[in-house]
Amino acid sequence: MNRPKLLIIGSGFHKNILGNCNSSLSCWKTLLKEVARRKNIDTTNVLFDQPALAWESLVTNLIREKTESKDASQTEQELRKTVVKILNEERTNHYEKYQKCSFLNLLQVFKGHIVNLNFDHLLDEFLGIQPNSKVKPSDSIITKLEKARKKDAKGLYRRWQSKRDDAGLVTVWHPHGTVQAYKSLRLGLRDYGFQPILYSEAFNLFKQWEREKCAHNNKQKITTQDYQKILEKVVEWDNQKLPSQSNANRHNHWVSRFMLFDVYMIGAGISESEWGLRWLLVQRHRNLARIAPKNRPKTVFLDVKENYPTGLMDYNLSASWDQAWHKALT
Repeated sequence: MNRPKLLIIGSGFHKNILGNCNSSLSCWKTLLKEVARRKNIDTTNVLFDQPALAWESLVTNLIREKTESKDASQTEQELRKTVVKILNEERTNHYEKYQKCSFLNLLQVFKGHIVNLNFDHLLDEFLGIQPNSKVKPSDSIITKLEKARKKDAKGLYRRWQSKRDDAGLVTVWHPHGTVQAYKSLRLGLRDYGFQPILYSEAFNLFKQWEREKCAHNNKQKITTQDYQKILEKVVEWDNQKLPSQSNANRHNHWVSRFMLFDVYMIGAGISESEWGLRWLLVQRHRNLARIAPKNRPKTVFLDVKENYPTGLMDYNLSASWDQAWHKALT
């Protein structure tokens, strides 16, 4: 069987379309500076080149400057709402540019899974996914992830899906949060600090399921035959009728697919804050080590310039973004 594909897409999706436009959609620094401007926050000592740290500085400075009595959590949520407002406005301002993007036709016929690291849903819209097509995890799943924060656990399972007659099922995951739920946005050091804990729990769930399906007797690595067996099971999930709004399968999350599918990263630089994703890449390679190279799923980083983030992926340099998107989407 042909291996399914999982795309991981970051802010490069916006940079490709908007070019050098200094937009909050495509640039963390621009987004945070606009948050500071709108909330009149002092930025004298804010290190905007380190976005997660800059976010913490903005929250702290706003707490110091505010006269009304709001605790730190309330103040941070106030800033999160500002982020959502800015991104929604940017979506409206630039929407026509996205309608003219050269790879739009490829997006509209793509089938498979996309991990969208952006907060907005512009990519989802062009895949034909409506905001109300969200599939929510059941509460029973969330409570079993004991170490992870509840909002992080929801992000592991929550996804948006669309069934197409011509292309099959397309699914988008938003592990960094979404403008539809401002509390879910992964912005500061605390948010990124909890990320490895969440991914560790997700990986452990995957390994538990893997052993159950393959009768591993606690072996830590899967064989080629095992891989094929569990891959077929995940594909079976995706071939089922569009699930209801409740989902009670605790193994049916994006990390399971990350461990098994061909992974293509495009417009995702994997910043220094992404320790959770970097750790998952290591676990993926270790877990697949016993699979014959010809049967091993690909891990490919697509770019148009020398910007290789890690030694755990094949680097594929394209002459243009159009060419890179064609490789990712076909």
